[in-house]
Amino acid sequence: MADLLDRLQHLQHPRVRRRLILFWIPMYDLIKCLFLVWCMWPIANNGSAIVYNSILRPWLLKNESRIDARLEKVAGKVNKYVDDAKREASTFAESGTGQMLNASAQVAAQTASQQIDEALNEEKDKDQ
Repeated sequence: MADLLDRLQHLQHPRVRRRLILFWIPMYDLIKCLFLVWCMWPIANNGSAIVYNSILRPWLLKNESRIDARLEKVAGKVNKYVDDAKREASTFAESGTGQMLNASAQVAAQTASQQIDEALNEEKDKDQ
């Protein structure tokens, strides 16, 4: 019984359910393919222009204020998270661990710079 439930578990996924429903529409995949080709066809009034001008643009104009309000709200939250991250990063940089990591990064950069200089000098010596 558990094995049967495990095999049927994938039917719970929305994409699987959608495909099971669309399976019953005759030639759904062909119609979908033709629609997408029509939308990308290189003519003046292709499907994408018609869909945009008749469906998407009116909806966007009608809901512009709601969309802008939602974007402002999301932008405010993102700015808050960025400010919090900056504050925590500066706190970490000022801590002992941050200063130790900064010092070790500077030492690593100096060592790398010295190794590059030595390698370039060796190349010069070989050429001469």
